[in-house]
Amino acid sequence: MKTRKQVFVTLIALSFAALPFMSCEKIEDPSDDHPWKEKPDCISAPVVNVELPDEINAGQPAVFVIEFAKPTPCYEFTGFQLNENTFVLDLKVCLAAPAPELVCPQVIDFEEQQFSRTFNQSGTWILRYTGEDGMETIEFEVL
Repeated sequence: MKTRKQVFVTLIALSFAALPFMSCEKIEDPSDDHPWKEKPDCISAPVVNVELPDEINAGQPAVFVIEFAKPTPCYEFTGFQLNENTFVLDLKVCLAAPAPELVCPQVIDFEEQQFSRTFNQSGTWILRYTGEDGMETIEFEVL
């Protein structure tokens, strides 16, 4: 039968043995990327081009390809902010500003990203976003 000291030493040894498998890395919370959740540090980028799928079917994922303009190459894409409301899908491209001490070339940089969306209702939908000249819309059908 093991003494208390032996049990304690065994537990400590097992704890240290498990350390390499533990990490201080942040565990991603899927709710953080909830598409219509407001992103507080979101700097909006103008959309310059939208590629819609050839066919969009209700209940199946559809991939949208979005091209947008960044004020400088040093801005970082952080995600899309989506808000769905009765056959209207509002889209916002979110950027993070570079650190103030970073020296960036003063040229507009274009980037392309995509997102996937499953529509539960068929019908005529409107994608609404901010383009280079203000608010723009694209109408599309979900079958």
